[in-house]
This record gives sequence, C-alpha cells and structure tokens, in this order.
Amino acid sequence: MSSDHPVQPLPPDAVDPASGSRDVDPSAAAAEHARRDEAGRTHEHGAGRARMDDVTVERVLRTVEQIPPGRVAAYGQIGAIVGIGPRLVGRIMSTWGGSVTWWRVTNASGDLPGPLLARARARWEAEGITMKPNGRGTNLRRHGADLGRLRAQARESWAELPELRSGSAESDGEIPEP
Repeated sequence: MSSDHPVQPLPPDAVDPASGSRDVDPSAAAAEHARRDEAGRTHEHGAGRARMDDVTVERVLRTVEQIPPGRVAAYGQIGAIVGIGPRLVGRIMSTWGGSVTWWRVTNASGDLPGPLLARARARWEAEGITMKPNGRGTNLRRHGADLGRLRAQARESWAELPELRSGSAESDGEIPEP
C-alpha cells in the first residue's frame, strides 16, 4: 500500500456484509480502501468513496427485486450492476433490504451469515434453492441469476429514477462470476 493513498478509518459500526461479522481484518480493510481509492471510486466515508444516496439505495433495492424466485446473486454482482462495491450493497441491504427479497442475495461463495441463513432456509426451500453440503449457503453456479437478464431488468426498473449524482457511477463493466 502506498502512502500516496491515505486510508480512511473504518466506521465504528463496520460489519462485513458478506459474513455479518464485526471482526474486520484491519490490514485487509486498509488494502481494500487503497484499491478502491486507486480505482477512483467515491465512497460514503470520504473522498474516493461511493455515496449512499437515495438513488443508489433505490437502484440496489430494485435490482434485488428483479432476481427471480429460485435464483440468487452475490453482493458483488449486484454492485457491478448498480456501479458500487459489494460492501455498500451489504450496508444498503442490512439497513433497507427487509422489504425486498433479501434471501436471494449472498456473498461471493453463495453463503449467508448464520442468523440470515436460518431465516432464509424456509424461503429457499419454497423456491427450490438447495443448500451446499457444508450447510452455509447455496451453489451460485447452480442457482445464480442470469446476470445479463438481471442487468437489463434492473435498468428497466430504474427508468423513472433520477440520474445518479456525481460521485456514483453506473457500471458498464463485467459482472463478476462466482
């Protein structure tokens, strides 16, 4: 990590959205901050970070609503569609995701944190989403959403939303595969 890119301190309530853990490795977090700063993104906690504005929140929630029953998408895949990082997707989902199909959003391994997994299990069973042998989540290759279709449907659902404010950018790049 270069001293040319100062690292923003983590907020006191930092939680890894993928695992739900408050145990964040400071060196890994610092490297992630530096990587994002070098990428030129804007973030909610300072220069170079994506802002969590109403339009971004609404785009995330509408994108999640487009994931069809029986399918899941990872935080990073949702983030790539919206143009933000997976941690911001996780933060938005933990704050406002209770009214959408939250059980269809997993970490990059197809897993959910224990408390969410316990609540999601019945919904997954009803939708035909099977558990991996380790019992922590599902197989994204088997149950992953069609990301091209998801991107198209998400953009259509954003049609009446205002443009993203400066500091947020819609991604036209590759959607990460699990």
